[in-house]
Amino acid sequence: MPGVLAMTASVTDPYAIALAGQLYYELAVRDVPEVLPAFCDARRRLEEERRRLPPDSLGASLVEWATPALFQRGPSISLYDAADGFEAGLVVSAVSQTSPDQLLEEIGRTLLTAFTDERIRHLALTVREPRYEWADRLQSLGWLLVQVPVTLLLDNFEDNLSHDGTGWTVLNEELAGFLTAWIRLRGRHKLLITSRHPFPSPNAPNVVCTSTTSVRSPSPRPAS
Repeated sequence: MPGVLAMTASVTDPYAIALAGQLYYELAVRDVPEVLPAFCDARRRLEEERRRLPPDSLGASLVEWATPALFQRGPSISLYDAADGFEAGLVVSAVSQTSPDQLLEEIGRTLLTAFTDERIRHLALTVREPRYEWADRLQSLGWLLVQVPVTLLLDNFEDNLSHDGTGWTVLNEELAGFLTAWIRLRGRHKLLITSRHPFPSPNAPNVVCTSTTSVRSPSPRPAS
């Protein structure tokens, strides 16, 4: 592991979210995307913003800039060569509790925003139509996912989990089925989940979401 960004003590969710957002922004806009200078500038900018807040605001009293730390195994290196370019793709995101219908609605909305091609726009309207079974609508995306890279980002996924005494599982069986079907579809698509708790997919036990943090949890035994 060449580097680890960690918190040396507890921080508030708003600060952690703001720091991550600012860090990735810095990495995206720099000619040389090195984590160390990007991290330093991100932390500095957030602290400058905090100092400009009204003294009586809640954020003004949350001095958290000294808590995040970057540990590196060796010298700072560029993550990628910005001159090489990259393959553009679509990102479809959902936060906290969600369902197959909500995810397909967001996928359809993203397609309508990104494309003018009539065939794709017709597909977007189809996947947003709740009269059809979600499994059929997801399957209809198959030909597009072979051609267009789509990343499904599920943030704060712990709101979709329940603890059964032995581990964390997906509370909504239809959502668990949707994620399993998404993973098994052939194509150039990806699934990215952020969660405070590790959990296995009930319909694909070989697929496990692991967590690097476990906040406010009853310390369940991690899935293997």
